[in-house]
Amino acid sequence: MFNMSCFCELMFLATLPSHERLGLARSLSQFTIQLTKELAEGRGLEDIDEKLRSKRPAAVTALWTSSFSQKVGKATGFKVINTVSYSEFMYNGKRFNERISPIHQSCEHVIYNF
Repeated sequence: MFNMSCFCELMFLATLPSHERLGLARSLSQFTIQLTKELAEGRGLEDIDEKLRSKRPAAVTALWTSSFSQKVGKATGFKVINTVSYSEFMYNGKRFNERISPIHQSCEHVIYNF
């Protein structure tokens, strides 16, 4: 589906409750997209391990695990590749949708392609 050998992954998009709704998650997502574009263009490579300097990321990927991160992803232009309901995951005999808030129904694997 996506023919690429290098991409950046945005991991662990979260804020403390005291810093919610300040636009930090959106800013971090936008910054990650911009940084990845610069690396794809060959800019900023002096800060990267020499063995990786020939690599050029073609996209940013993420796994949105909450309705909040999914909203940020939609607002910043990420495309949903796959969605999996939390009813499909199980840990110690209990499904994820039984463990977490019902406002979080699924996780999404997403991509921002250049």
